[in-house]
Amino acid sequence: MELKRLELFGFKSFADRTRFEFDSGITVIVGPNGCGKSNVVDAVKWVLGEQSPKSLRGREMADVIFAGSESRRSLGFAEATLTFDNSSGTLPIDVPEVEVSRRLYRSGESEYLLNRKPCRLRDIRELFMDTGIGVDAYSLIEQGKVDVLLQSNPHERRLIFEEAAGISKYKAKRKEAERKLARTEQNLLRLGDILDEVERRLRSVKYQAGKARNYKQYSSRLKELRVSYALNQYHEHSAALAAQQADIDTLQNERSARSGRLAQFDQQRSALEAELMDLEGRVREVDTRLGEIRSGLATRENEIGFHRTRVDELCQVIERDRRKIGELSAHLREADAAVEARRAEMADVAVAARDQEATVASIEQRLRDLSGQVRDLAGRIEHAKAALLDLAQERTRRSSRQAGLDLRLETLEGQAGKLHARRDEIATSLQQIARQEEDFRREGETLKREVADRRGRLEAKRREAEAKQRQAEQVGEQFARAKEQASALDSRRELLEDLERRGEGIPAAVRKVAEAIRTGGVAERWRGMVADLIEVDVSHAVVIESALGPAEKLLIADRQADVLALARHLEGQLSGQVRFLALDAIQPVANGRDPSTGSGQALSAYPEAVGWAIDYVRAADSVRPAIEHLLARTIVARTLDGAAELAHGPLRGYRFVSLSGSVLEADGSIAVGPPGPETSLISRRSELSAIRRQRDDLKARIERLDAERCRALEALAALDEAQQELRQEIYEASMRKVEVEGRLRRLAETRRQLQTERPVLESELEDLTRQHREASAARDATAREVAEIEQREAAHQAAIAEQVAQHEGLTRQRDACEQERTDAHVALAQRREKHAALVDALAAARRDLDATRSGIDEGRTELAQCQQRVRESQQTMLRLQSELATLFMHKESAEAEARRLAGDRAERREALSALARQARTIEGEIDELQQRIHERELERRELQTKRDDLVSRVRDDFGMDLAERYAQWQAEQVDWNAVAEEIRELQTKIERLGAVNLEAIDEQEALQQRTTFLRKQNDDLVKAQGALAGLIDRINHESRQRFVTTFDAVRGHFQELFRKLFGGGKADVFLEGEEDVLEAGIEVVARPPGKQLQRISLLSGGEKTMTAVALLLAIFRARPSPFAILDEVDAALDESNVDRFTDLVKEFLDQSQFVIISHNKRTMAIADVLYGVTMQEPGVSRRVSVKFSDLHEHGYVAQESDRPEAEADRLPVETEAALSAAGARAAKERDASAEAEPSEFAEEPEEQVPAPQVEAESPVTT
Repeated sequence: MELKRLELFGFKSFADRTRFEFDSGITVIVGPNGCGKSNVVDAVKWVLGEQSPKSLRGREMADVIFAGSESRRSLGFAEATLTFDNSSGTLPIDVPEVEVSRRLYRSGESEYLLNRKPCRLRDIRELFMDTGIGVDAYSLIEQGKVDVLLQSNPHERRLIFEEAAGISKYKAKRKEAERKLARTEQNLLRLGDILDEVERRLRSVKYQAGKARNYKQYSSRLKELRVSYALNQYHEHSAALAAQQADIDTLQNERSARSGRLAQFDQQRSALEAELMDLEGRVREVDTRLGEIRSGLATRENEIGFHRTRVDELCQVIERDRRKIGELSAHLREADAAVEARRAEMADVAVAARDQEATVASIEQRLRDLSGQVRDLAGRIEHAKAALLDLAQERTRRSSRQAGLDLRLETLEGQAGKLHARRDEIATSLQQIARQEEDFRREGETLKREVADRRGRLEAKRREAEAKQRQAEQVGEQFARAKEQASALDSRRELLEDLERRGEGIPAAVRKVAEAIRTGGVAERWRGMVADLIEVDVSHAVVIESALGPAEKLLIADRQADVLALARHLEGQLSGQVRFLALDAIQPVANGRDPSTGSGQALSAYPEAVGWAIDYVRAADSVRPAIEHLLARTIVARTLDGAAELAHGPLRGYRFVSLSGSVLEADGSIAVGPPGPETSLISRRSELSAIRRQRDDLKARIERLDAERCRALEALAALDEAQQELRQEIYEASMRKVEVEGRLRRLAETRRQLQTERPVLESELEDLTRQHREASAARDATAREVAEIEQREAAHQAAIAEQVAQHEGLTRQRDACEQERTDAHVALAQRREKHAALVDALAAARRDLDATRSGIDEGRTELAQCQQRVRESQQTMLRLQSELATLFMHKESAEAEARRLAGDRAERREALSALARQARTIEGEIDELQQRIHERELERRELQTKRDDLVSRVRDDFGMDLAERYAQWQAEQVDWNAVAEEIRELQTKIERLGAVNLEAIDEQEALQQRTTFLRKQNDDLVKAQGALAGLIDRINHESRQRFVTTFDAVRGHFQELFRKLFGGGKADVFLEGEEDVLEAGIEVVARPPGKQLQRISLLSGGEKTMTAVALLLAIFRARPSPFAILDEVDAALDESNVDRFTDLVKEFLDQSQFVIISHNKRTMAIADVLYGVTMQEPGVSRRVSVKFSDLHEHGYVAQESDRPEAEADRLPVETEAALSAAGARAAKERDASAEAEPSEFAEEPEEQVPAPQVEAESPVTT
């Protein structure tokens, strides 16, 4: 695989589309500082996924977009593309050529493209993983960072070795597997908790599901029975409706006969009304004519008044016009005089303007002469200043050299001071290290004891938390059961309240009477229905219902008179019987509660007698007598048999009701079983009251359990927090212990390094003293040259000052002349402006004269018109007075005719009244029939309402259309009393079930499915945990083998290449003392020839560069990267070391491709392709290239004869000199022998070598 090309557009200083083609071998990029060479390296990093703007020498990522220059606008996006030759199949993608692109828009949006298709940054990184290519790989060494590999800590340094060993991919997979393993373990813990919770819930739901299934079975049977019972009732209501409809049809026939007689009267009345309407029309016509006559009289009188007023107003207008004509005639004479005065003044101003124009022309000629003299003298001054500038530049160069030498001296003195300080610092540091080692050893023992103590406290907290967890779960289960009970009670309460709202069980007649009482204004004298006035416990509700029987729907009033009045009002309107009881009509009950008349014993003496029925009822004192009257002489017995025994004994004549609801009357009749559901008002209301009390008690219990649960959870959270704090303390103490141990190791290493550094400092101090003497001599020589140049500058400055004085004098004369010209122009403008103003004034005067003449003409015309209108108004008034006399005669005739028609109209109205009286008699009979029809309709509608209520209840309760079912229903011989009894039994069974959670069945099934699913998930997670652990072990084994093999190979190559670059010496890399090679750091040691083994940081800049190059090339040899980019890595090398470096690079050309950025001519000489980067247009980089395969033997580049020389881009002077030297060197190297010494080229920059003709490729701009 090879790097084929790099294409840039809008990236940093490359504003135009620029392409760099990379052939096999060495490509060198040259150019002056600041022209954009390093932007090429930044572009490669950027395409490969660099995310840090700081690494790209910017503050934000948008800084890589071309920001514009003096002559160009900024661009909206930046783009860079790298093209690789993948014909060898190195990259895992089946194409012969791979393009990787990156775009960034100024809006902040960015994208990556792989072969022009969008992709992710992760795809790019995975594509180049383990190839040696990447942002931080060893294939890219940036400017100034050549020694980063050596300066990095051991663990950072091993990253490059891992990339070379090809285990970066394995390391990434291992990290991903470890993350998955950690997530799997967390999921197992969480899944175990969830599974325990679900199983506990399943055990609780199974019991509820059993109750729910029984409830559904009873409810299904109850629904079937209630629907059959409702169909029978629907049948009875439908038969009654048919009978009512027959009565209504008969009454409607009678009403039709009387309506026929009424129609005959209506015909006679219509004839009379027609005659009356004719008379009315004639009367209206006469009245209309009279109105028109009166209107005409008034109109003419108004018109006469209007014309009189108009004549007066016109006379006033005539007088005003006469005065206006006189005033305008006087103003006309004044306007003629003003026009003549303006004409004379205009002639005088025109003569003065012509004189001023001649003066302005004379001044301008004199000004042109003075300006020519000033320009000539300014040119001579500029020539003198240019000569002075050359001297200043020469002096600046000498001064800069002198300042550089001063800075060199200061640097040498500073370095010497630092070395002395360093020597003292080493002694002090060794003493401090000894004290710190002792302190860290004591701290390590203390931390070990603290960790053991906190682990014991953590275990105690864990056991306490488990106990609290069990307590919280128990309270939570009780809380859930209480919530379920509350939900069931709420459902039952809502059902009962709905029945109450709909009046279920109350006959329609009773409801109608109650409505009449509310709307009749006498509600305060009515107490209500018995069932609404009493309270009974649920356990005794059946007993009291049976004892009262139909009396529970009895209505109680204060007075019997109110009852009778209501009966009269509602007579014939009720669909059924309604019973009433008046408090003032109740007779005291004799011997109602005294059984001693028979045997002299109290009621408690009879085992079968439970008590008096009235004792089980609570009622207000105002209605207590009525309740006692209804339940008088009623005893509650345990069973019906016991009641029969008591009735045949001393308690004969009393009523008995058993606990099961059976009744034994005083006359011996027996009612067996409790009342039906249609009469269960007392039971329903008693149950509703009991449910409300239970719900209040349950609410208090729920609140108490919720508070207990919250307290338990808070305590559990506090324990969890305490455990977390202890774990954090253990973690911090353990980390501190590891940190202390690491510091002890680092202190030992530091002590060893300081002891090695001492002898090196002395030799460096001697070298600095020698360099200081040489720099001082050079500085003195430069100071003498600067003084001589300053004397020459003083002479030039004096000559320039004399010429400047002459120039200033001429300039002042020219400025005075310009001021004079300005004043003359101002005066001329004033005269022209005055002449223009006079022209405007003359035009205004002429317009005023014309307006005055027009006003006089208009006044005379208006005067004649007013006089004509006065004459017309006088003639009109004479005509109107004649018409008034005629209209008075017509008015008297119309009034006589109106009086005659009024008499005829009165006669017709009397006849019409007689017919109306006969019609009203017939209408009364029709209204009576209509009233009877309405009553029957009310009864029919009441039956219809009852049937509709029945249909509605069935629809609401069962979602069924009763009318549709009735169409298919056949009446059968069924014991409907037995059906009602079975309905009561089913209702009793459902009530015994208590609160039912119908969702428990589905919840049980869902919980069982979820339990099965969770157990399967748990098994899958356990298998995944084992698989991930095995995968991590296999990755670690493979990574260790690869790393050890690569490390041994790099170590041998590094030792060999170091000796080759330095011509001797010794270097080595070794692993730090870690047991696991995958975690061990890598240390580097080097000993140049003639020196002792020392730290890398103490090597010189050139030695560091050579050592780093040796290590990088060793890695290349062990695992070659497809290409390498070296940015000014030879900057710190002298000429002899540059030659060794270039010779070594050539040895790797069969393995890798090199792109080198350099200023060194010897490095340029080994290039196969040489690119120059220029900045001819400020702020915009351009590329020029040369291939040395096209060079002549004397260093010239072959040119195309048809290409004009003017089209070639020219490099700056210093770059052209570098290319010339490089071209000559390449030509000589092809002819010279292999034994040529590198020193032969030391003076080549001074020779006159022909410059290569550089072929420029114009950029393609988009």
